[in-house]
Amino acid sequence: MLAASACGAADETATAVDAGVEAAAECDAAALDWGRGGPVMLPGTDCLRCHLDSGRAKLVLAAAGTVFSGPDCPAGVEGATVRLWDDVGRSLDLVSNEVGNFYTSEPLVPPLRAAVDLQGVVAEMREPTISGSCGACHAAGSAVGFVTPGR
Repeated sequence: MLAASACGAADETATAVDAGVEAAAECDAAALDWGRGGPVMLPGTDCLRCHLDSGRAKLVLAAAGTVFSGPDCPAGVEGATVRLWDDVGRSLDLVSNEVGNFYTSEPLVPPLRAAVDLQGVVAEMREPTISGSCGACHAAGSAVGFVTPGR
């Protein structure tokens, strides 16, 4: 599943993180570590809320998100390939890390298309998006929800 949520300004950060923790609280696998930084920080949140030119984070990202195992009790999936294509023909393959996070600071020109490939099972976005902020749409409880390869 491809997902993320939010990590905005100080008051927005608390709200977004609390919402993410609350969404994971009912899971037996509620082992999401919300306090770590770096490549494993805040799986399932909207990374680009902070990682933009105008954001609080030092590292500026063009696209980021988290690949999850399923829609109901998500666990991060390591080793999924997230393919991104932009409007000028650039394509990138990103591989999810041990908590399911993937990200790039390579410049991308919207609209973007994306697909998640997990061991040959592929889920591709039906429509392009104007943002590389995967968690802005693919969040717990959202109308779009998480993306599961093969669904």
